[in-house]
Amino acid sequence: MKGLFEEILQHPWRRALLGFVFGLTLVGTATQLWIVNTFDYHNMRRGILALLEGSNPWAEATRLSDFYNPPFALFFLWPLLIMGPKGFLSLGAALLAAYAFYRRAWVALGWFGTATLVWLIAAGGVNMYLMGMGLWLLALGDRLSAKSWWRTLLFVLGYGFLLVKPQGGLFIVLLHIYLRRDWSAVILSALIYGLAFAAYYPDWLHVLRTDPPPGQNIEKHSLAGYFGLPLAGIVAILVTCSRPWAYWVLGGAWAGILSPYALPGVPIFLVLMGARSRKALLAYLLYAAGMAWLTWPREVPPQVEYYSYVDAFLRIFHLGMLGYALTLAILSPAPTTETDAIHCRLLWKQRPGRLRTDLQQTRLR
Repeated sequence: MKGLFEEILQHPWRRALLGFVFGLTLVGTATQLWIVNTFDYHNMRRGILALLEGSNPWAEATRLSDFYNPPFALFFLWPLLIMGPKGFLSLGAALLAAYAFYRRAWVALGWFGTATLVWLIAAGGVNMYLMGMGLWLLALGDRLSAKSWWRTLLFVLGYGFLLVKPQGGLFIVLLHIYLRRDWSAVILSALIYGLAFAAYYPDWLHVLRTDPPPGQNIEKHSLAGYFGLPLAGIVAILVTCSRPWAYWVLGGAWAGILSPYALPGVPIFLVLMGARSRKALLAYLLYAAGMAWLTWPREVPPQVEYYSYVDAFLRIFHLGMLGYALTLAILSPAPTTETDAIHCRLLWKQRPGRLRTDLQQTRLR
């Protein structure tokens, strides 16, 4: 049995399938045991239905409250009409777990054993599904020839999935574009997701300015959201220049640091994919258990508004988990392939020998 398991782990697609089954089974079971919030799901479903019917859900006369996804989300959220929130959570977790198995990012699997996942299940969103699909489409495109139109198509679809949640996916898209420089994919994405829905964007942007998502004021989940962009910018520079990064790991780190309202939970998972030491897995699980025990409120005092009470605790928990994930990733070896690596150019010019040596030593391992 041990030999069969080791053989499976040597093959990337078998690993991915094993990870998919792991995530699907784990979260599929969890959604049957815990309460899943359907508020965001129904809001998004109503918005997609309105778009399909030709209505503008952001216009003043036909405004649908609490629908904030961009117009082109229609292409990627239509399964809301045939799949419930539990299905999206299970599929999203399966895609993320499969991606971690595919990349041999074993430390990231510890994320599935923490209260962060419990929080995401309770929230009942589609974030894991969108981010997982986007990451996989980019990974599949990267395996094809640079001259292949299938590669460009996969990039366009991947960018679309990720940009439905720009506070989490925008940085990954920008870094991927910087590495691959597939301008055909960029132009095609702009035409499909921009010009095709140009009539909707003024109303959508007006809603974002005048009636932003409540989470931007209550549960920001990001360093910039809680402490301001100047401090977050300094931290982002230090993190970026601390080592070479895989583009999806650095994109997740920037999402958790720089976004005014970060995507809950998923940036932490992406950052953990940069932690390569097996010892880090146990360390992260122990740290997560301690943070949950210290910060998750068990009882809310009477006569106290719930969210105003728990906000400070959730802030400590989410930022604490992100900070520790960044620490583990920074202390881990650099990416194994330069084709996926993002370097801090200032550091590269000043100390090129050290960075190149680090990459070479990592390959030898």
